[in-house]
Parts: sequence; C-alpha cells; structure tokens
Amino acid sequence: PKKRPGGLCAAATSPANDNPSPGARNRPLRRSIRSPRPRAGAARAAVLDKGFSTLIADLEDKGLLETTLVVIGTEFGRTPHIVTEHNNGRDHHPACFSAVMAGAGVNGGTTYGKSDKEARRPDSEPVTVQDFNATIGYALGIDSHKILHSPSGRPFRMAGAEKGLGTPVKSIFA
Repeated sequence: PKKRPGGLCAAATSPANDNPSPGARNRPLRRSIRSPRPRAGAARAAVLDKGFSTLIADLEDKGLLETTLVVIGTEFGRTPHIVTEHNNGRDHHPACFSAVMAGAGVNGGTTYGKSDKEARRPDSEPVTVQDFNATIGYALGIDSHKILHSPSGRPFRMAGAEKGLGTPVKSIFA
C-alpha cells in the first residue's frame, strides 16, 4: 500500500453538542468534558481529521506537499485532570502537549517523543518551544538563530531571544 505523507491522531474530549449553535461553534473543545453525549468530542475530532487529511492529500496531488509545511499546534496543552471550577474542563498546561507537522520533508506517520502515563511531563525526547520553532525554521530553510525583523521593525530570533536557543529536531525529516 502507498504510504500516506501525513496523519492525525487525536484524543477527543470536548463539547456536549455535536451540532452547536452558531454562537457556540468556536467554543474551546475543553468545555463540557463530562458530556451526556460522550461521542460529541469524537465528532469534533473527526471534523479536524477530515479537513487535515484532505488538505494533505490535495497538496500531495498538486505536487506541493514537499515544499509546503503544515503545522497544527496550540498555545498550551491541557491538564490531565478535570477541573470543576473550569466548566468541568481542563486548565492550561504548558509542560506537555502535542503538535502535528506534515509536508516539507517531514516523515509521515511517525511520532516523536512521548508523555508520561498521566500526560503531565515528557517521558522521552522532550521538545522545547524553541526547539519546535527551530524545527519549523529548518523545514523552511530559515536560520532560526538569525535576527529577523517584524513588520514593525522589532528584532527577534525565531527560536528565542538568546542566541543558541532551539535545536531543530532533524530526525523527523526524510
């Protein structure tokens, strides 16, 4: 069988409503985890999975996947425990979270790193935010330690303020 260039693995914990009202559509998936309809989260994850896999297939069919990097990430992970003070959701958790990368030479269907049993901390192959940004820079051919300038002229380094921060995770590339 033909190896697909990307894939998405999602654990669904989310809203109580598969078919939210227009105002509720953009609600974070962390709300109402203790849903009376437990498969509602799976339905939301399926929407993302279908959109992501269609994008990857379209890029591949058009011959653009090797020159396009697709990244799905979040600003924070979520705590592994439910917090009743947060609408029975989970709080921000910067210590451990997932991201997905595809295209631009990323080996499809692979996993890098692993969390501990409770998803509290990385268990193997931890990647810092600076490493993640350096990996994106590496995929795009950008020196992540070079000083760049924002549209307003503010200088910054892609992998962090201090020179030397961030090491690309090169082993995820073909």
